[in-house]
Amino acid sequence: MILISKYENKLKLLFSICFLLLLSIFNANCYAVSLGQVDVGLIYGQNNQFPIGVTSTDGFGLYFNNSAGNQVIDFSAYSNLVFYKDGFFDSSRKLVESNEVYYSNNQVKGGYHLEIGQGYETYESAIAVIASIQAITEQAFLVYDDQWRVFQGAYLKESDANVALSQVKAALNGYKVTVALPNDARVIVGTKDAILFAYDSRENEFVFKTTVFTLNDVKYRNSFLIKRLSNSDFTFINRVTMPEYLYGVLPKEASESWPIEALKAQAVASKNFALTIGSKYAAYGFDVDATVNSQVYGGYSVEKPRCNQAVDETDGYALAYQGTLIPMYFHSSSGGITDNSENVWSGTLPYIRSTTDFYSLGAPNTDWSAKINKSEIEAKLIQAGYNVGSLTQVKILSRAESGRVLEFEFIGNLGKATVAKDKIRSVLGASVIKSTLFSFDPDTAVTDVAAIKAGAANQDSSTTKPINLGENGAMPKLAINVAPTYGVLLDSELSYYQSGAVTNKKVDKNALMASDDIYQTNSQINKPYLYNSTESFDITDGYVVFYGHGYGHGLGMSQWGAKAMADLGFDYEAILKYYYKDTELIQLH
Repeated sequence: MILISKYENKLKLLFSICFLLLLSIFNANCYAVSLGQVDVGLIYGQNNQFPIGVTSTDGFGLYFNNSAGNQVIDFSAYSNLVFYKDGFFDSSRKLVESNEVYYSNNQVKGGYHLEIGQGYETYESAIAVIASIQAITEQAFLVYDDQWRVFQGAYLKESDANVALSQVKAALNGYKVTVALPNDARVIVGTKDAILFAYDSRENEFVFKTTVFTLNDVKYRNSFLIKRLSNSDFTFINRVTMPEYLYGVLPKEASESWPIEALKAQAVASKNFALTIGSKYAAYGFDVDATVNSQVYGGYSVEKPRCNQAVDETDGYALAYQGTLIPMYFHSSSGGITDNSENVWSGTLPYIRSTTDFYSLGAPNTDWSAKINKSEIEAKLIQAGYNVGSLTQVKILSRAESGRVLEFEFIGNLGKATVAKDKIRSVLGASVIKSTLFSFDPDTAVTDVAAIKAGAANQDSSTTKPINLGENGAMPKLAINVAPTYGVLLDSELSYYQSGAVTNKKVDKNALMASDDIYQTNSQINKPYLYNSTESFDITDGYVVFYGHGYGHGLGMSQWGAKAMADLGFDYEAILKYYYKDTELIQLH
């Protein structure tokens, strides 16, 4: 028997916030995520799963709204609940009565039921009736759709329900008994042995609350909802507060061993991301998903004390540009320089500007290489919708000022395909081509971190002319066009350092001083890599090798750069302002 009590809905939103995002085209957007709650999609779309088992040592309470006010069904006696589809429906939302495998395996309950009595306006009247009915038939259970109802049994076909109809009528003399038709939005709550409750997931919200629950061996905080939608027939949503959401995000984005100020910077970035994600998942009924499509969210299972501390110490704070909250894009490491938003995606964001990022140098993936076979590239191109035939050559057609590739061309015997910006990585594989800061030239493969930092330290910020020769005719640091290469000029001989070795080369001093492609002016010296603006590679050997730097799209904050800044004593506000131009930390109310 189900016990029910009343009390105020503890899941009511603390408050809602509508944020406007100022984009390059100055469109205003309203964002659904609030500081009070975040709905995280755990199971949805093609990742359909049924039935769904959920456990909690504290049991559950079911909260929902109706015309009578806030109610709660007390499931505290149940440490394990199983949620079933009430009937299996095809893509056109038609009940499938012939596929008996789902039903015989008890994956799905039959879509037909017997309704006992008529609908009841209040819970009190329905619970009074079901108590006497359950004494006669244990298969009776409470239902809520547009009003309270009492159902009995679960039948695959209408004919099966009609057979049972006469038997139940005889047992329940005095009660009106009819066949209840299928409902493609109905969810059944039960155990392995019995149905406890059913509800129409389109009618209001039905929220199961506890302290910590387990789903698919992962623990999550707070509460959850299960909905049946036309585009996602069993959608499981974890509803948490903003801090609880960030508790489950931060350890997936940064190591607990990192300095607390780096963790705090990441906490704000992840919060801003959630607050400004918009309506991407509105059709599924939640705000963010739990994967890299939003931010990886591991729930209670991944929580770490210092990460929680970083969340708590930044609670209520967010980053804004000219008073408007911004989506704070971030990546693993920049390879030494971040980029303008329009050089990676399409829109121009005034706070996502290219930044020389020496703090990221020396981080994992500062240098990487990827050897890809011709056949692999051809297969990836076809998968992405391009067919150039047998691949013969690849070309870098243009670069951004940072060195990132803007246009990349694939040439084959059937034609050409040009791919732009970050789509290069999506076509070839973002975990393979780790950034678009790459070249075909092996001379650019190794970063001399010390030399680059020394070159930056030795620049004269007061001039954009070539660095003056010293009293002895020596230039402190030079970078030639196959950088990272640095050297010292002594008379007519250039001694330069490259890939761990020192080489001497005869040069014409006067020609060198007049040449822009041999040494850098002050306006260039902050760039860690100097690439040729165009490059090509003939795939005569059946493969191509990419030599690159950094990991990720290169926009906004470098996570490894933030760690290095925190190691040097910068606080989280300084870190954020370094990577997001002309922004300010604000307190939300």
